[in-house]
Amino acid sequence: MARYKSPTGSPIIGAAEVIRVTAIILGITDEGEPVYSGESEVEWDTQAPIEDDGKIIFVDAEGVEWTFDELVKDDGR
Repeated sequence: MARYKSPTGSPIIGAAEVIRVTAIILGITDEGEPVYSGESEVEWDTQAPIEDDGKIIFVDAEGVEWTFDELVKDDGR
């Protein structure tokens, strides 16, 4: 395992992912809009990385997204 940084030197802090969430509702308006309770249930088994052309998207400390082939191995210097 190694640490990586972006080409701009910002540390990579995570991978961009999608996950299904069920937003709990109190009811539905006559126009068909949900009335949210403010709570959600996360379905962790659906967690999956976001990819761009088959490459996982990583996120740096500045919130910028990069693919692995764009990253620089952090040798600690």
